[in-house]
Amino acid sequence: MVFGSVSAILLALVLAASAVLKLRDLGAVTKNFAALGMPKPGLLSRLVPLAEVGLAFGLIVAPAWAGVAAFGLLAVFTAVLVSILHSGSGVACTCFGSLSTAPVSARHVMRNVALMALATMAAMLA
Repeated sequence: MVFGSVSAILLALVLAASAVLKLRDLGAVTKNFAALGMPKPGLLSRLVPLAEVGLAFGLIVAPAWAGVAAFGLLAVFTAVLVSILHSGSGVACTCFGSLSTAPVSARHVMRNVALMALATMAAMLA
């Protein structure tokens, strides 16, 4: 139980940090989403941080349900990262706003897999 709670709190902190850093530099995030060919990048650059904040809150108040939702969101993010890697486009990852400007790499995918493991532990053990 404690392990699941710790996992939920850690994941909530990561998601909250990611949201705040994206919101601090919406311009860069919007440009990045546009470079990825995402639909409505301006809207998406605002919705993604809101989803992250909502999940961070959910992981604190209802970790089992929010853990499942966080896993789903992270799975989508990971699929996008794998697609970018596969394309070889060299697009930067703005997962943490302007703090993360390195091109997408296998390291980003592995980070997301670790975050998905935290989401799984939060969902199962909380």
